[in-house]
Amino acid sequence: MAKTAKTFVRGLRYPLLTVNLLLATCGVAHFVAALGASPQSNSSPVPLATKPNVGTNADKIIAGAAAVVDDHIIPLEDVTLACLRQYRSFVVDQMLQIHVLDRECKRRDIAVSESEIDQKVEELRKALAPETLEETLKSKRTSMEQLRQSFQRDIARRLLVADQIKASKMVHCREICVRYGSGGSGTNRTEAEARALIEEIRSQLKQGKDFGDLCLRHSEGDGTNGVKGDLGVLYENILAPLERPVLDTAFALRKGEISSPVKSADGFRLIQALSTHEDHPAIESSLYAEADKASRNRQIQFLVPTVIAGILDKSNITFVDDADLVLGKPLPEAAAVIDGHPIPMKDVEAVCLASFGPPMASVFVQNYVVNRECERRGIKVNDAEIDRRVAELSKNIAPMTIEEGLKQHHTTMDGLRRDFRQEIQRTKLAIEHVKPTKLVHARVIFIKFRPPRGPEGNTEVRRTDAEARALITRIQAQVKAGTSFAHLAKQYSEMDGTKDGGIVLYEGKRDIDTAIVNAALNMRKGEIGSGPGEAHEGYFLIECLSTDNDHEDGESAAYDEAEAVYREQKAQSLIQDIITDLIKKSHVIYYVHS
Repeated sequence: MAKTAKTFVRGLRYPLLTVNLLLATCGVAHFVAALGASPQSNSSPVPLATKPNVGTNADKIIAGAAAVVDDHIIPLEDVTLACLRQYRSFVVDQMLQIHVLDRECKRRDIAVSESEIDQKVEELRKALAPETLEETLKSKRTSMEQLRQSFQRDIARRLLVADQIKASKMVHCREICVRYGSGGSGTNRTEAEARALIEEIRSQLKQGKDFGDLCLRHSEGDGTNGVKGDLGVLYENILAPLERPVLDTAFALRKGEISSPVKSADGFRLIQALSTHEDHPAIESSLYAEADKASRNRQIQFLVPTVIAGILDKSNITFVDDADLVLGKPLPEAAAVIDGHPIPMKDVEAVCLASFGPPMASVFVQNYVVNRECERRGIKVNDAEIDRRVAELSKNIAPMTIEEGLKQHHTTMDGLRRDFRQEIQRTKLAIEHVKPTKLVHARVIFIKFRPPRGPEGNTEVRRTDAEARALITRIQAQVKAGTSFAHLAKQYSEMDGTKDGGIVLYEGKRDIDTAIVNAALNMRKGEIGSGPGEAHEGYFLIECLSTDNDHEDGESAAYDEAEAVYREQKAQSLIQDIITDLIKKSHVIYYVHS
């Protein structure tokens, strides 16, 4: 067993993305994870014929088999160990959390009554109608006992942090929003124009004009419940598409007060407080009650993980290392031990196999048919090809080292190299089916009109749609007057890779707007586009330098490189269909299935 409780726990708070993705796609795991229960594995394997040509032994049970492809057995032990290596930490985390929750509730004498659980069950039953709860439990392969247990723990978690939940300040507001900029704002208004308009509206308010009337006339905000400009009841930890300055301004208002203009990323806002949690009409009581409930739930979502993690941080935790999971040897009795309490490996194994076994068995089947087909066709992968993939990965994850990445993702270098070998094999299988495509070497002048985004956005060019159109038109006039297209591209173009020498374009090229690619592919060598084209975030002019069947010898290397990238990129979209076809031509029986 290995340990370092704090490192272990920190990793558990942020499960691997692959686990989350799998939970979202695996019916059993998703439902059980949502409930907080633990699925149980079947007591015996049941053959599932997923294809018409399942073979003559479809009615037979093969001991120790996760699946059978023709006469080849996929061992259940292999699938189990793969599931444990990849998903064990996630499952152990859930079990550790459950253990410390139960232990802490016992220490604090926190108890959940059967009537509280009954109420949750009835709420779920109503929410599922017209489908019955029993039908849902059966389809998700869980039981009423597991459901009640998950509800019991959910209520216990809330009781555990009940004394830490604080009353939130709440205010019901509406706004007059005047937007500026073109990027997603729906207007070409400049920031100065928006500021002038909001000040004019503010002047009208000072003259006694009604806020509601001006809101209906001018506000460009979406509003809630179909009411223009209505922000609803805001509370301090609300999940809302409102920036912090807007929320802070709203919470500082008393009933009836109107704010000064508040600047946000895409506009200016005047905010009016219709009421507050301390001063509101009876008709709004239900709105405030809903907001208060939402605020408490938000606090619970943050408090529970913090409290549980705090308990785990103070615990002594040891857990099994991947090196302890060896084919042909018995599994360790405990997957982890927390303060002397073991988390049984047999329980972790059961959950991993039930939740992740079916997709993992499918991966093993796919790997086998790919390996077999590559052997039949003489397709080989050499170590140098794998070395290149490892080097690329090492560069992409820097400053994290490859060793740190392997440890974080619970794999080894041998496992990584096996994955890369499979990936390269699949690409080589598919690349034979890629049809030739047209390629064009083009130079592009691209002018952006979208405003900047993100924290570094202020370093980008701010330009409206109209300003971008005017600039590209002026550039086109210079081209027509005889100015070198290459010189203008170097001076003006705002797209990576378009300033010097041009780029080779082809159908589906990544990171290049489809409109630019399509326009270039319809051009002939030496041609300059007749007019500015419009892309998603700007306008462009194109000069076609050459084509794949009409270019100088010096360009051949660039065309060869682009074609290789295209073929590999296109192959990725064909792989799944090729593997599916290989499986259809095989006799496949799954013994581990959802």
